[in-house]
Amino acid sequence: MPGLFPSRSRHPRTTTALVTALIAVGSAACGGPGASSDAPGCVVLDHLREHVLAAATSTLGGPYPSIGDSMTRVARLYGTGPTAAATVYGKSHVRLRQPDGHLLAYADDRIEFREGTVQAQGFYDLTDRSAGKTWFIPTIGTTGSFRGKLGRITYRPARPGGDEAVVITMCPGGMLR
Repeated sequence: MPGLFPSRSRHPRTTTALVTALIAVGSAACGGPGASSDAPGCVVLDHLREHVLAAATSTLGGPYPSIGDSMTRVARLYGTGPTAAATVYGKSHVRLRQPDGHLLAYADDRIEFREGTVQAQGFYDLTDRSAGKTWFIPTIGTTGSFRGKLGRITYRPARPGGDEAVVITMCPGGMLR
């Protein structure tokens, strides 16, 4: 049985429409860029930066990034102080090329805070990310004070080769905007 997102789809418009729908569903969750931490039950973790401790890239599809390539990483999230706020265990897979030539990758990150765990999963535009644009993936709280909350993690590249600025915004399920 072929994969859900083969590199050569017989129905490229259907595949693109499905991916677009998945991204739209994920982005509809509470926690848009203008979300406020004073919304009832919402959590906004701002002024974070992600520092990658180790990463490994698998270039099965050709020079990275190509369809079929993957990457795993272990990173730390830091706030304004020197102590790590969370550990990130992440992986991403380059899944398909859109008609405009942009590559879509699928991220699967587990972010472990002392207060609980957040799972971040979804498609993102790898071409835009590589160009230094802001990007995000949907999140769901799985344990602790994050349990049952939905939202997004937004990344803003700080500088080439440097840490990325991170904002995590999550609200209780049903508080969609």
